[in-house]
Amino acid sequence: MAAAAAVRVALLSGRSAELRVAPEESVASLRGRAEAALGVPLQAAAGAWTTALQD
Repeated sequence: MAAAAAVRVALLSGRSAELRVAPEESVASLRGRAEAALGVPLQAAAGAWTTALQD
């Protein structure tokens, strides 16, 4: 069983949140939790190399 990972979600404004993510969690679920943590809807999500993440 794989362990959860920490993911930092950052806005262009510099505001960020760190979330614990289970390996089986979907991008859609992570997006929803990130929006709740940051208090704003996310327009797009990209990985570390600016690759767009699909739900």
